[in-house]
Amino acid sequence: MKLTLVSVLASLAISSFAQAATLNCHIDINNDPLLQTQVESKTKQKVKIGDVDTVTAYITEKVDGIYTLEAFIANAEMRVYSEGMLKSSNDRLSTSVWSRDILLDIECSLANH
Repeated sequence: MKLTLVSVLASLAISSFAQAATLNCHIDINNDPLLQTQVESKTKQKVKIGDVDTVTAYITEKVDGIYTLEAFIANAEMRVYSEGMLKSSNDRLSTSVWSRDILLDIECSLANH
């Protein structure tokens, strides 16, 4: 009985950390909003935000509430990363690239529930 109770409590604790988070994300290129989407994130899983022109964006929840935002810019053969904490719908995680060829802004926030 004790072993079963411990197993149930352990599985509940593990599943509570693997809860999906709904994120609102957008990609702007040269100040034009080209993609606005919602994605579901789970801890330690890379989730594709989307593709716009030569840009592919991903978000990964590394641990509870700490995210990595990644953008791959194919024509520049470049990857850009930012990392931050999203705990409330007021928090934002963004990354930007400015060059002669592109002005890229990607931002994600927790969706309101």
